[in-house]
Amino acid sequence: MELTSLTIVLPAFNEEPIIAEAINSAKKAAERITQDFEIIIVDDGSRDRTPDIIKEVASFEPRIRGISFPSQMGYGKAIAAGIYNAKKEFVFYTDSDAPIDISKELTQAAGRISESVDAVIGYRINRQDIPLRRLYSIIYNFMCRILLGIKVRDVNFSCKLFRRKIFDRFRLYSSSVFIDAEILARLNLHKFKLEEFPATYISRKHGCSNFDSPLYAMGIFVEILIFWMKHCLLGQRPKGTPHV
Repeated sequence: MELTSLTIVLPAFNEEPIIAEAINSAKKAAERITQDFEIIIVDDGSRDRTPDIIKEVASFEPRIRGISFPSQMGYGKAIAAGIYNAKKEFVFYTDSDAPIDISKELTQAAGRISESVDAVIGYRINRQDIPLRRLYSIIYNFMCRILLGIKVRDVNFSCKLFRRKIFDRFRLYSSSVFIDAEILARLNLHKFKLEEFPATYISRKHGCSNFDSPLYAMGIFVEILIFWMKHCLLGQRPKGTPHV
């Protein structure tokens, strides 16, 4: 399916070895879906040459632009900055470390958008998690389902396509990987419709996930409880114009 227009958001932190390839892959994927697209790369205070490479690539292609944080603000803030700076009708985000074949999965996601669907969410197949990471994931997805009402197979997989206008209805606050769950929880609270699809997961070639850290994982679980108490248990929904 061809989309009317599309923004691809790529959060990046110390991705010097792969960022140029990630941008090029995103551009090729976008060209298969629409002629009207942009790619936003949000550099989360990288300490390597990531921001320089983004600037260099963007200087040759007006449809590519970068947003740079002066210091690390967190994965969630990078995703939110990309979303709220998007100018196109649809927004797709994934990670810069290439967890998917972006052309294949973006094409799949776009094909499932319809008048009655506001978001299309990928879930991982062929996962290759270490046992501890797998345990965290099971607990995390269970808590999101029970406490936040998120009924999807894979909450934190960075392979998601949305209608941009839905983000005019709420603010995003999380600075961590909880951002995925926050978005889905808010979609649920506002009764937006979503559809899921299977996406082949590709193990990262560079770096490691923060979610493998027990301390970091504990912080995410605390975020779930705080969100649940504020927005589900007490029924509070922030109002006003979304901002980052």
